Amino acid sequence: MDLAALAEYLSGRRVNNDIAVASATLQGYDYLLTLQDEVDFVWFAQWNAGKILFYLNRYLPFMDIPVHLYMFFSTNSAADRCMWLDDWINGSYVVAIILSDTILVMRTWVLWGATPIGALLLFPALAGTAIACAVLVSQFARTVQYETAPSTIIEGCFILHASEVLADVWAICLGIELSVLAITMLRGIRHRFGMHCRGTLGTLYWDAIKFASLMSAISVASLAITYTAPASYMNGTASFQRSLHSILASHVLLRLRRKISEIPPEVSTSQGTSFWVDSMAGYQISSNAAPEG
Repeated sequence: MDLAALAEYLSGRRVNNDIAVASATLQGYDYLLTLQDEVDFVWFAQWNAGKILFYLNRYLPFMDIPVHLYMFFSTNSAADRCMWLDDWINGSYVVAIILSDTILVMRTWVLWGATPIGALLLFPALAGTAIACAVLVSQFARTVQYETAPSTIIEGCFILHASEVLADVWAICLGIELSVLAITMLRGIRHRFGMHCRGTLGTLYWDAIKFASLMSAISVASLAITYTAPASYMNGTASFQRSLHSILASHVLLRLRRKISEIPPEVSTSQGTSFWVDSMAGYQISSNAAPEG
């Protein structure tokens, strides 16, 4: 590696190191901020699919953080060890994508009344996304090449090459997230002009749109960096996306549980629509609620 290439690599490595530290700090800080909500609204809830999904999404990143930090800050890292750690990280990305997108898809399905037709449309798309991401990440992992750093002053795993296949993963993520966003906005417009959505239902729509928009923006940024930046930048952006997806998806469920706790679990009405919002609690929203004001 010539001096120009080495200088470019070190520049990317500095950025990656900063991103890795920022991601770990953000994950820990958000955990402390939301721990009380978790205790109040999740710890004592009945065990079911929603609670399990929440814990997996929230706590698996803390298994990845030490691996990321080792890959970026260790010294004299052997190439074979770096390859093994890279396989771990790639696998965790697939799991993270599946978990966060599952939460978004479940939320969208609920907003459309949890109908069988909705399930037939949304969940096969989710399964296809998961399979495609797993295949592409596996292909990407086979293209990654590490070697022992040429100097002991270079920290972390020394990456030589990585293909742009990872960009296809971010593109797939962006596709399903934009689809979820569009479907959610369509449903929100129908409710806005049909039944004057407010209260808990309004929170469902606003949170779904907000978090889907943020996740889409993250995927766009990762996609752009993967296509334009050198290979040395890739792991850093992926770690940041991994953290933000976990944080945002956890906030979806925590905010929902908080909102549910503020209203009676069941609103008595002759005309009600049942929404199973996160598999942790059910409630009814009147379909003939009076307009606000």
